[in-house]
Amino acid sequence: AYHAYVKIAEAAATTREEIDAAVQTAVVALTETSDGIVAVRSRKEEVDKSKDEVHKLAEKTFKDLQRGLIARMKVVQGDAQTARDRKHGLLDGQETDLDTAKERLENGLELTNSMLESASEMELLQSKSLLTGGLKIAAAHAVPLTPRAGPLVRFVEGAELVAFRGKIAMFGRISGSDTNPEACTADGDGLAEVMVGAEYTFTVRTVDYEGVARTTGGDGVSLMLTHVGGGGGS
Repeated sequence: AYHAYVKIAEAAATTREEIDAAVQTAVVALTETSDGIVAVRSRKEEVDKSKDEVHKLAEKTFKDLQRGLIARMKVVQGDAQTARDRKHGLLDGQETDLDTAKERLENGLELTNSMLESASEMELLQSKSLLTGGLKIAAAHAVPLTPRAGPLVRFVEGAELVAFRGKIAMFGRISGSDTNPEACTADGDGLAEVMVGAEYTFTVRTVDYEGVARTTGGDGVSLMLTHVGGGGGS
């Protein structure tokens, strides 16, 4: 059998070179891994900051909406007070008229009963017309006995409010998009040059940080136009 012999010194040198190469590869990998850890931690901080900004924006947005709703609520409450005052105006006048009619009836009855108890027959004959006429007039006061206003001051929501209330659960949403803007591409008309007043169509293709195409939609895409000059405007 044929055997190839290598001197120990030569073998050791080769081995050392291979080990050195492996060390260099590992050192590079270690550096890249360390950088990756820094990047991941930095990204976590960015995510937390973004979440905090969303909290603040959501609070401002919904508080602005709340202020608008409260302002409208006060208008509706004011309208309810106006409706109440109108009804009270009608009912107060009716109540005053009925109190006056009641007082006249009570006074007429009191006078008539007093005459019936103490007057002589001649006095009764003499006062008959006065008593019966006064009672008839008092009884025919013509003041309505049924309240002049309905009992309700109603809140009518209206179709707009019903629809609005039904959509509250859909107001705003959170997009945890993992789209990598640096890896996205676009093609179509108007990407290099556009004319004012013209319509252009282009397609944006989005991918995530692992290079996988995003097909679910919902990502926010910003468009920036740069005015080069000519034609005025911006």
